[in-house]
Amino acid sequence: MKKLFLISSLALLLGACGDDQEEVQKSVEDKEEVEEVAKEEKPKENKELTYYEAETKIFIDEYVKKFDSTWNNIWVIVMDRAEKNDISTQDAYTQIQKVHDIYREMSMDDDVPVKQLSKENKKLAKEVAENLSYASVNRQEAAKIAMEVLETNSSAKLNEMNEKIQWSDEFVQKAVAAFKELESNLYTE
Repeated sequence: MKKLFLISSLALLLGACGDDQEEVQKSVEDKEEVEEVAKEEKPKENKELTYYEAETKIFIDEYVKKFDSTWNNIWVIVMDRAEKNDISTQDAYTQIQKVHDIYREMSMDDDVPVKQLSKENKKLAKEVAENLSYASVNRQEAAKIAMEVLETNSSAKLNEMNEKIQWSDEFVQKAVAAFKELESNLYTE
């Protein structure tokens, strides 16, 4: 019974972080709108833009897709099931371990292709990748803490876990801001 309570507590506390996720999602949607408007306004055919679209943008888009997919399709589902007492501690642990491993792998992959970008745009692309990597590190740490909570049946570290999630969201917002600036540079120059 105590394990179910801890899983439910974990899920309820994480539900409070959903607002930050909605804000991050809104930022991503805003970024997509800016991107579409910028493309329609003045598309340029130059080496830098061509390289960006073929290499850099693909890297960033795939990273973001994996980042979001891991969170939405594993973490959120596990926490929703935990809140409903519809998952065993072992199954929750196994799924959170997957989240941990994916974000650990992602945190080491910030080698964004920038070879043919201008100095300013290289800096921005690297800033996007670096912030996404930091966001992944914090999600990895949150998953590690969640695993500890499940192992020890103690909710003592739930605040620390939520703090890691909030930090992750802040790094995502920084990445989105740098991405918007990068896209603005490339599509409006």
